[in-house]
Amino acid sequence: MKLKDILKAKNIFSLISTLFFIASATILIFTAKGYIYNINGKKLEKTGMIVANSEPKGALLYLNDQLQNVTNTTLSNLIPENYHLKIQKEGYTSWEKDIKVEENVVIQIDARLFPMNPSLTPVTLYGCYNPQVNLDNTKIVFQVRDNEEKNGVWLLVFNNLPFGKGYDLKQILKDTANIKYSQAESLWSQDGNELLVSIQNDNITENYIVTNDILSTSVTKSTKTKEEIIMKWKIEADSLTKDKISTLSLNTQGIIKDKTIFWSPDQNKFYYENRDGFVEVYDLEKETITTSTIKISDYQSVIWFIDSERFIFVENNEETKSGKLSITEIDGQNKVSVYEGILISKEVFVSPNGNKLFFLTNFNPSSSTSTNLYTLNLD
Repeated sequence: MKLKDILKAKNIFSLISTLFFIASATILIFTAKGYIYNINGKKLEKTGMIVANSEPKGALLYLNDQLQNVTNTTLSNLIPENYHLKIQKEGYTSWEKDIKVEENVVIQIDARLFPMNPSLTPVTLYGCYNPQVNLDNTKIVFQVRDNEEKNGVWLLVFNNLPFGKGYDLKQILKDTANIKYSQAESLWSQDGNELLVSIQNDNITENYIVTNDILSTSVTKSTKTKEEIIMKWKIEADSLTKDKISTLSLNTQGIIKDKTIFWSPDQNKFYYENRDGFVEVYDLEKETITTSTIKISDYQSVIWFIDSERFIFVENNEETKSGKLSITEIDGQNKVSVYEGILISKEVFVSPNGNKLFFLTNFNPSSSTSTNLYTLNLD
């Protein structure tokens, strides 16, 4: 081969290499900026992204029924269109939803998977009556009436320990010959730091204010009536609610006017019943309204789940003492039945980390067996 031909071949190779480099760099730059070549549309398009997380993690992630990865993961360079996302893990309920991907938008998915056969464990053994949780969800007060040694007022105090049950039980008032605290009605103050214990004796209501968790057989009687104490707390609660509402936009204030609102645990959302009877959620940060497919009248109680992204719906038949507990996302999708059986009341409580539900049940309600507080493990 002549020198001229060799040089010509080298020049052609260099040109091809340069063009290839430029093309590769261009592709990388456009890809980094969120572009992808749409083969069907034969054009460059900006893309979107889905960040898919689940609890528990390590679940299989499907996009349009095609396995992509396991959670937690990110699906990048998605052409803007509608997708069907499904998350599955053995032993847990599945999660799925239609997702609309848009240009330059990152969609955050935080799916909660619940065990298909959650375990049920007794919390109390000597009966449990009138459980009430304080506003910040750190303590549950209840009465024990069926055991002479244990009768009185008790607290279930949640803790954040990484081991153990996640709560402690402690008695704060013990029955005496003269005062039966176990027959009292208990009510938390707005801040959860005071506990009103009211006892009916010979048509006279005696009121006690408890401010600590130390076991006692006596506590100072209040000079105020039950109505006066409750009214004072109500005024304080109404003042706090009024201050909170005053920070909302005039449009939002108009939406919730004359409605009873229920604040989420993180205080960033609230729900109310719309004119058609459905749950409607207002998000303060996003300034959006989500209308759920759930009708309030179909349930005895609607309770915020601890993550402020879901609801617990309680179906309770007081005559048969049976019921059902379901958890859904705020839009009503991914509804999961987590318990169906004996349910003594509509009172249901959630642990601060969301891994347990607490409620009253009795596996032999026709007998004299005590009603006890049980926990349903959602891990």
